Amino acid sequence: MKNIFVYLELNAVEICVLKDIKSVICKFYEPIVDLENDVETISLLSPHQSRDILNEFFFSLGPKKSKELINLFRKIKVKFGANVFENEVFIFYLCIDDVNFFKLLYVLDRNNFDDCDRDNFDDCDRDNFDDFSISIYEKFRLVKKNLKLRLGNYHVYESL
Repeated sequence: MKNIFVYLELNAVEICVLKDIKSVICKFYEPIVDLENDVETISLLSPHQSRDILNEFFFSLGPKKSKELINLFRKIKVKFGANVFENEVFIFYLCIDDVNFFKLLYVLDRNNFDDCDRDNFDDCDRDNFDDFSISIYEKFRLVKKNLKLRLGNYHVYESL
């Protein structure tokens, strides 16, 4: 995979934010790697694997949409501080890494449906929940919406 910074055409500030995002994810794994002696667990929770997952997500999303998310994370870091930024990054990472976590957080939340979808929410076949597929753009749309709602309290909210 080619250099993600070059592919996304990021400016210096966006590069710093993306590096901060990657740093938060790697920082999460440090205590786990230090405490665990089980090789299988360590390989599953590898910081290198997490960087690859993040790069693959942004690479698949494309420069324009990736920059939108990166800039929303920048605004969150500036407005709310490092702790909220780290929490939002970690939730974001879990959503792109684990589709079931994403489904629990966003798909089952009625508030994340548009008005036309909200009417059909109760008709949704929960027995087939595992078969419900989610595109990368649906993930992008819902994560972006969530980040903008967080920023809305500080009048940085732009139209969806």
